[in-house]
Amino acid sequence: MPAPEGAEITKISPLDLFGKGDREVVGEAVRKVFAEGETSGVEADIVSKDGRIIPYFFTGRKVVIDNADCLIGMGVDITERKLLEQKLLRSENLLVETQKMSKIGGWEYDVKTKKTTWTEEVYRIHGLPKEFDTNNVSKCIDFYTPQDRPAIEHAFYEAVENGVPYELELQFIS
Repeated sequence: MPAPEGAEITKISPLDLFGKGDREVVGEAVRKVFAEGETSGVEADIVSKDGRIIPYFFTGRKVVIDNADCLIGMGVDITERKLLEQKLLRSENLLVETQKMSKIGGWEYDVKTKKTTWTEEVYRIHGLPKEFDTNNVSKCIDFYTPQDRPAIEHAFYEAVENGVPYELELQFIS
């Protein structure tokens, strides 16, 4: 159907929806789709008609229609997720600062991977570099007094094997 008389027709590229920096990212993702068949997705900001920046997550797949390579894609507005990520980061930073002020550290043991993660404050408390192997449980238990070690070992074992929570007051050796 032809455009109404007097109507202005403007041809734009879909890439015109993106800010300059994201045009390259999205363009590369599109090239990857045509080269490899699909993409695992890309985040990019769309510039709305009124100038607002809206974060989106895009994914796409190459399909053949009438012997022509075509791109089928989907975009999802991720504004809410981005706001929640910012809020979580602020909360995490507050926790780190609170741990520094109160000289309280924290650690986590992942039962599935058998990996231990320490907060920065635990490294500082023990005077250790970030390269210290936190997964060597025996070496970590050695930071506590010999009389406290059996209680730590028992509590750790019960927590890992049976899900029993524990609360211990311990003395550590610096």
